[in-house]
Amino acid sequence: MFPALFKLYTGDDEQGALLARINDLKEEAERTSKKTLGTRLLWARAVMLKTSDPADASRDLLEVSKQLKVQTANPLLLADCADVLLASGNQAEAEKMYRDLLKWNPLASEKDRALGALGRIEIQRGNEKAAMEHFDRFLREVPGSRLLGETSLARAELLQNAGRNREAREALESLLGNQYASGEQKAKALYLIGDIYMEEVRPDLAVPYFQRLYVMHGRWREWVAKAYYRSGEAFEKLNDPASARRTYQELAGREDLAGYDEARQARERLSLLEERSDERAIPAEG
Repeated sequence: MFPALFKLYTGDDEQGALLARINDLKEEAERTSKKTLGTRLLWARAVMLKTSDPADASRDLLEVSKQLKVQTANPLLLADCADVLLASGNQAEAEKMYRDLLKWNPLASEKDRALGALGRIEIQRGNEKAAMEHFDRFLREVPGSRLLGETSLARAELLQNAGRNREAREALESLLGNQYASGEQKAKALYLIGDIYMEEVRPDLAVPYFQRLYVMHGRWREWVAKAYYRSGEAFEKLNDPASARRTYQELAGREDLAGYDEARQARERLSLLEERSDERAIPAEG
């Protein structure tokens, strides 16, 4: 009910009036010992404040997390509270709440948030096998989730780390065609595919992915800089110094990329390539 109400109140005055009404209802619920209603109203206030006052919203959600009965709580409240617990450093409590969400709400749409978060927690622990199990379950049970992009990237990196390059590439290629993957996620996927081909010493197959990234996803400058530099490296491995030089020159000449390490490294590679070119141009004595 509350999320639907928020969409109806779009202006600042209207939202202010709704927030005041929620506060009044919350105080009334507390006076009449309607604890469940009071908890839901506190969550509603947190959702409303998420953009305008994220610190207050987080405090409200942390309080909600203490009041929830996980067996009967709405899975949306469980997911929101678990997310803020994790963000605030309470990993153990967050993990328990994610697991409770899955236990008591096995069909809830919010299970995508739980499975993705549990996978990332296991990665931080160094338990890649358990992380992969969560990510694989994510793909089986919530393939249409809007979190598919970030989960697929994390899963692909695990596959690459395990030397399962073909599976990693397949996962990344699938992500490129997914409507829910963001532009930045697709940029990273292109970079990772190119990186895998470089790892396999197939620079000829890596170059198109790097070029596709910096041509089509120029907004994501961090990945653009990385792709330019790796493309130059790939051309060097292909014994094509002219193309490498042009690529490094483009990177070094772009003001919007000047602050990235790859721009500095490109200038260094250009100097080395010029030195080699000069050495070849000097005729042999005698």
